[in-house]
Amino acid sequence: TGYSGAAYEPDADRGEASIIKEDASPSVLKTCEKNTSGSSQLEAVVSYISEVCEKNGICKSAKLWPDPLPEEVMLSVTEAGSEDDSENKMKFTIGLAADPENRSVYAVRYDLYETGGILLAGEAGSGKTTLLSTILCSLAEKYPPDAFRFSVLDFSGGLFSVYSKLPQCDEILSSPSLNETKVFLEKILYEVQKRKNIFSEADAADFSEYRAYDGGLPAYVIFVDGYYIFRET
Repeated sequence: TGYSGAAYEPDADRGEASIIKEDASPSVLKTCEKNTSGSSQLEAVVSYISEVCEKNGICKSAKLWPDPLPEEVMLSVTEAGSEDDSENKMKFTIGLAADPENRSVYAVRYDLYETGGILLAGEAGSGKTTLLSTILCSLAEKYPPDAFRFSVLDFSGGLFSVYSKLPQCDEILSSPSLNETKVFLEKILYEVQKRKNIFSEADAADFSEYRAYDGGLPAYVIFVDGYYIFRET
């Protein structure tokens, strides 16, 4: 392919390829009609190469990189093939990630015992509530009520009310009032103090150490959606 310096005319019905001879007179080499096949020059070349390779038994080479990640993916797909977790781990999945260097796609997982508290930040519509729901569903799908319990302060308009029937659910407050929020926090503070006493009696430094020693106390996770409203409250 070469460039003659002629103006690009995408709406032209036909095109000509010509050369200028030594006597300065033009000589038309080829005249072609406008491409109406709907395919580009690159697509036509790739198609031709594919046909030649197929005729000559040339195998298709491995891709240099994985296919683009889907915009939406089911949680069950990301959980497929996940390793069995020990009692001293509480892993959750947030999505898929691509590793172009190794031509692979893998699930992104974190251990709640290692991360501790998590803050999700982003502008409106960036997916904070969706990610929070993904974490909740991932934990609820993998861990029974004797290993995982949760409560939700939902300032996003009641979107988390659909999880109220899960066996791991203790309480979901949708757009709570100031008094309801205070009562909820008092319950949490009471639970925190009760657990501190349990850990102290077991000579355990923290929850993960206690789980390794006893295992009889479920993890208790508080989800707050709309933290900026909660902070103002």
